[in-house]
Amino acid sequence: MRKFKLFFILIITIFALQINPVPSIDGTKIIIPNDFSGELKYENYSSLEERIYKFDNVSIIGKDQSGIYNMYCIELGEKEKPTILVEAGIHGSEWQGTMYSMKFMEELRDGTFPDKAFRNKLLDHFHIVYIPVVNPWGYDRTIPMNLFSGRYNSTGTDLNRDFYKFTQAESRNVKTKMDEFKPFAFLDIHMMQSNFDASGGNNIAMGYGQTQTKQVFDSFAKLLSQYSGQSITKWRAPPYENPINTGLARTYMRNQTNPYTPYTLSYIIELAKPVKRTTGLDAPLSDSQIMKYGMAGMYLFFYTSIMYFEEYNNNIK
Repeated sequence: MRKFKLFFILIITIFALQINPVPSIDGTKIIIPNDFSGELKYENYSSLEERIYKFDNVSIIGKDQSGIYNMYCIELGEKEKPTILVEAGIHGSEWQGTMYSMKFMEELRDGTFPDKAFRNKLLDHFHIVYIPVVNPWGYDRTIPMNLFSGRYNSTGTDLNRDFYKFTQAESRNVKTKMDEFKPFAFLDIHMMQSNFDASGGNNIAMGYGQTQTKQVFDSFAKLLSQYSGQSITKWRAPPYENPINTGLARTYMRNQTNPYTPYTLSYIIELAKPVKRTTGLDAPLSDSQIMKYGMAGMYLFFYTSIMYFEEYNNNIK
């Protein structure tokens, strides 16, 4: 009964938004902002810091492992309200995720977000915690359109394998915020190469945390697929028997409890990034598509997460 109710609320609520429709589940029209746009251009870390400090509520959560770079947390909305956590740049070579997520947060901050009712509900009733770059050392050393430059931190560690032992300053700093705010929903933003083995030949891949929240995830993924016109590879909840999975950020987050929902939503999203190869430029998605699909993915993440929250709490008008 609860699963049916959640699915029914998802269809009715999305239909009620006042934005441009595309075909949806069971013939119902969905409505997602279709004017997500912006320049997707790499900028070094010091330039990014200038953008970060234009937010009102910014804090330094610690130094990275190199001791050179500050790591930042941006907060939006109401701090005493339920928390939703977003992180990007755990692999510095995947800088596009930082760029489109920063644009999303800037539009929320500036009041230019295309869905005003959604923006107001999100900022009035929730607390957004956003870590734009988990790996500043790698981010500042990446070469745009190079496959792996900047992927690892200063010690050569893949930080998305360190959320079990927490040997690196970067993962410990993020853990501190995870433990402090106890979010009911978490999104880990990544990019991938087009021929990544686990991508299934698709340009978008997404993963969830636990089987108990799979229906929410499936709705999220299906709506993004319909909006983008792209098939999406769906990664199942990380099983414990694979030791690699214990170190994933989304594995750590899905194992944490929160005060509001029985399970913590924990997702990863990856879009195919352009890569310069010896055979030429491999760019399955254009820069404008990365910006558009990335921001739409964030929109649907927030939207379906709020609906999941409302399933266990009083509806927010």
